[in-house]
Parts: sequence; structure tokens; C-alpha cells
Amino acid sequence: MMEFHIARKARERYQFAELLFSFTGNVVFADMAACREFAYRMNKVRDVEKHPEQAVHAGKLFAMGLIDEASHLLMARYREQFDPAVMTGALDFFSAQVSAEALDKLLLTFVEQFPGISIIRGIETPRQWLAGESDGTPHRAAALEELLLLWTANRNQAFQPFEELFEEKTLAEKTVYRQVTRQFPDYFATRPLISLTGVKADESAGFVTCASRGAPGSLADQLALIRKLWKPLLGDSLEHLLTISTGILHEEELAIWRQFNPPAPRPSVAARAANSSGPAWSAPPRSRSSEWAIRLASTRSSAPTRPGCPPPC
Repeated sequence: MMEFHIARKARERYQFAELLFSFTGNVVFADMAACREFAYRMNKVRDVEKHPEQAVHAGKLFAMGLIDEASHLLMARYREQFDPAVMTGALDFFSAQVSAEALDKLLLTFVEQFPGISIIRGIETPRQWLAGESDGTPHRAAALEELLLLWTANRNQAFQPFEELFEEKTLAEKTVYRQVTRQFPDYFATRPLISLTGVKADESAGFVTCASRGAPGSLADQLALIRKLWKPLLGDSLEHLLTISTGILHEEELAIWRQFNPPAPRPSVAARAANSSGPAWSAPPRSRSSEWAIRLASTRSSAPTRPGCPPPC
């Protein structure tokens, strides 16, 4: 099972141990309620009432996680249709480049700093998890794929408001992370190429990053590009989630715009009357004949009637 990995430091800071996204087989599981809870905790700790520039929004967190899981699904389809050994072969390739010991240290440090849900809940240790496998896939290969997506996330401009969740600096300082990630293009250049619109034939690993490069500053536009460019491999498997995420982003952006662009207050009735162009209405002056008719009507209505006599007409 692949997950949306979050840095341990961020989980500890915001006291959040839930699973936001996961990918099992060919199914992506997404939890919008958990995204709202996580965004709430982040904003509370950041004290966004005093620091509104640090606010994060659940819809953007949901979109970012969906892009990450769509990348996992894309890699799964690539393995199924083109290259079943793409990530296990990567283990051999990078062991030869940086040594097996250095690669093992990189993978272990990555899992310690970006633990999955079973490690967070104390079900197994990072070493135990790395020694296992799921659905025939060694966890070491899965960790390397997660490392690939960590590298791409740190180069996605639209992800930057959440950079605390996937910060790579510590990993780079303690391991051969830079040497390995720098050679991702060289490795993927040795694997079968696929033809996708918007991806150059000689672009290694380009199919994973084409959406972020095509729309670097917009999560909504990246979702649209995934729907368009990755469709030959993904089909309609993510259509429902992509539609939901796009709609949430739109409503969220509209709410933010209204927050900073409130409608002008409507004037009161008195103010509208005072500002009207014509003079205020008043009753016309009474003429002598109208005053006489009013007095006559008043006299007739007040005259007493005798029993058996009709009232005055």
C-alpha cells in the first residue's frame, strides 16, 4: 500500500496521526474530512488570526494529496503495461552508484523521517517495515518510489504553501539523497519510454512531472492536466475524485475572494429617499371645493337617525 507521506516533525508539531490518502492495488482512497481536520490543526498551531499569511486550506491539501496518489497510480500503470521491474531495477542501479550501504541508510532515514501509518501507530518499526513487502512489491522498492515523489513535490511550485510537510533538507544533510535524486533522470532514461502528449520522447521521468511543469503555480490547472495528459494510462479511474477536488478548489477560492472583497453595504430606505433625484412626495394643497365636499361628507355621516327612518344619503 502506498500512502501520502508526511514528515514526522510536521505530524508531531500538529499532533496528527491519521491517514489522508492511500493507494492499494488500483484504488485511491481519499479522506476529505481528515484533510479538513489536519488543515484546522495547522491553522490553530500557526495562529492564523494573528498571522493570516500562514493559513492553509483543506481544499488545497486535498488536491496536493490527490496529485501525489495520482502519481502512484501512474507509476503502477507504467509497471503493469511497460516495465514491471522499474523500481526493483532502480534499487540495483543506485546501489551500484552510491553503494548498497549508502542506499540502505537513505531508505531507512527516509522511512524514519516520513513514516507510514503502521509505523506511526507502533505496529512495526522502520526496519521491520523496510524488510517486508506488500502484494509482491518489496517495501524497499516502495520506499524508493516514495522518495521519487518527495523529490518531485519539493520541485512543485504549487505545493510550496505545504513545504513543511515534505521538507527534504535534513534527509539531504544526512544521506546520499542528493546523489540519488540527481540521477533519477539518468536511470529512467534506461527504461522503456512511453508516449504521452506534452512529454518529450527523450524526457526521463517526465511523465511524472509533466503536470507540475505545465502549470507550476496552480493546483487546479495541474488537476486539469492530469485529467488530459495522463488519461491514456489512468483512464477514468480518478475522474470522480478529480471532479470533486476541482469543485472544492473553486468554492474555496471563491470564499477567499469574498473574504477580502466583501459586498458594499446596501443603503437604508431613508438614505435612498434622501439621495433620490426627484423631490419628496407631498399631498397637493386642498382647493375650496374639496374642503366643502369633505365638510359636507363629515356632516352627513355624523347626523343622528330616528327609528324607522332611513339614514341620510
